[in-house]
Amino acid sequence: MEPDIVFLDIDMPGLSGLEVASLLKNRTNIIFVTGHRQYGPEAYSLDAVDYILKPFSYERLVQAIEKVKQRILSGNSDRAFVFLHDAGRNEKIKLFKDDIQYIEALPNYTKVVTKDKQYLTSFKLKEAGKIISGSSFIRVHKSYVVNIQNIHTVTGNVIQMENAVRIPIGRSYKEAFMKRINL
Repeated sequence: MEPDIVFLDIDMPGLSGLEVASLLKNRTNIIFVTGHRQYGPEAYSLDAVDYILKPFSYERLVQAIEKVKQRILSGNSDRAFVFLHDAGRNEKIKLFKDDIQYIEALPNYTKVVTKDKQYLTSFKLKEAGKIISGSSFIRVHKSYVVNIQNIHTVTGNVIQMENAVRIPIGRSYKEAFMKRINL
């Protein structure tokens, strides 16, 4: 289990705080607490939630923790990712979940479509639930799982994704889908 927050200083024995942050990137929320003003831009490039300069007040610490709470509540505590086996290139590919537009079941493969590319994977669509659990994905058809963050419009029984692809909503999935998007 990953921690929700890691507090780091720049000067630490062994590895610097920046080196530790690069190792932890996308796995936890990082708050730098340091006396080194000049490393702020680099810390934020490593997706740090906040950068607190010493000495600091209790209120400033609470403000940083509130930022982490907001990230967690909004589902953006880190850029969640999965490693999928790309059957087309016979390698494992790291995909950020929020980049995935939709997942489509094909006869022998499952197609994972991101904003930029598409990948053929060897897992079955029903196994995708394990990969996308607890996130913004929902099954809308026997052949489709969509990322609700990347939906552009919903008209009748058709979803149009941000990449202009139109996906049907199956009858048995429509009620749960409409509840999920609050329609």
